[in-house]
Amino acid sequence: MKQQQIWPENRVARRFMYVWVVVVVGLALLTVGVYVGEGYIKEKQARVRSEELTYRPEVQQTIRQALRQGMREDEIKDQLRRYGEQEGTLIVRNMQRSARRALVVAVIVGGVLYWLVTRRSTRSERTVLLGVITGLLIMDLVSVAWKYIMEEDTRQTLDTPEVFKFLKEEREPYRVALLTVQHPLYNVWVSGLLGKHEIEHINVAADSRPSPDVQLFFYSDALSPLRRWQYCNVKYVIGPRGAMEGALRQLGVRDLFIPKYTWRERDGDHVVYALTNTLERVYAVGSWIIETNAGAAVRFMDASTNEPGRVAVVHEEGMKARETPSFESEVRIVSYRPERVEARVKMSGAGMVIMATAPDAGWRATVDGQPARIVRCNLLHQGVEVPKGEHTVVFLYDTRHWSHAVNDWAYRALPILLVGTMGWIGWKNWRGER
Repeated sequence: MKQQQIWPENRVARRFMYVWVVVVVGLALLTVGVYVGEGYIKEKQARVRSEELTYRPEVQQTIRQALRQGMREDEIKDQLRRYGEQEGTLIVRNMQRSARRALVVAVIVGGVLYWLVTRRSTRSERTVLLGVITGLLIMDLVSVAWKYIMEEDTRQTLDTPEVFKFLKEEREPYRVALLTVQHPLYNVWVSGLLGKHEIEHINVAADSRPSPDVQLFFYSDALSPLRRWQYCNVKYVIGPRGAMEGALRQLGVRDLFIPKYTWRERDGDHVVYALTNTLERVYAVGSWIIETNAGAAVRFMDASTNEPGRVAVVHEEGMKARETPSFESEVRIVSYRPERVEARVKMSGAGMVIMATAPDAGWRATVDGQPARIVRCNLLHQGVEVPKGEHTVVFLYDTRHWSHAVNDWAYRALPILLVGTMGWIGWKNWRGER
């Protein structure tokens, strides 16, 4: 009885199998090398990633602030090294996963090809085996694209993440800050997911031509991250656990934050930290200074002796400074919409009610139904003077600019003009036929 050949007799098929064996052996050696050299690869990638990190503008700003606050250079380098190690570990895991997948696919496909070229198979058998190869390749492509198609597009953008459900339980208006937008998850959030779920945040894309005040407040290191978060009504700061702990300790403000919510992603735990002493969206002060120079105002706001919730910086030359040491107030927001904010206030003396929203020409204010003058304060806040006692303060956004009225009338008139024009053309054609 003739034995089944273990190697194809056809010269072309034999050479093809030689090549395939070389490919499988090469992938096997690569997989072994990735696992054996895991420590070396991780160390090299960690060093590269930590060096790249130091060239990012936001990291350089944080480093300068940490040095001003007394943090040693070796502590900063240690934080960067740990971040690089986390990045290196993630890269090695991805390399190992990819090498395993490629080796398994190569072995299975090689076995199927060997079956086809070393024995006389029927047409139906060849069809089944080719179907197996095709299905395997399709499954491999789907597994590669799965995280982009299913997790990042569907789970993250179409569904409501559990962390968002937690954030939306808060009734009072507030904002969130992301420790970094370089992380793929947070990049998706800032790109539109936070806005879709109506969660206000301060991590906006850098403006190509920001105003001097915005440049000073958001894009310079004149204001520390803690002060920026406080003045922006940031109640929650979100980020990877390891990076968050390191950043908060580096800034020396870890005791001001409380972990509130933890969830797990592929790269580890992520945490929502609550800032315990942030300013409310609407608050009252009894004392303020007058400072029209933006640089001097920011220096006062950033000073460690400053109490943001007690003293405001007003940028109006015609006003007089005020000092009320024993000022007490109660502020309750009774209605909040982005274009209309209503608050009930009770104050022990005359003071100023401030809304932590950037000034704009469209904002109007009333106190007990009477128009009140809005003054710019704290660089990017707006406030109104309110007398002693209980009052209702309303901030209302209404541009009332003639250009907006023209646009509104144009949009309303356009359909009418279009229908009229079509009717006139139809009438002319009808008259012409007659």
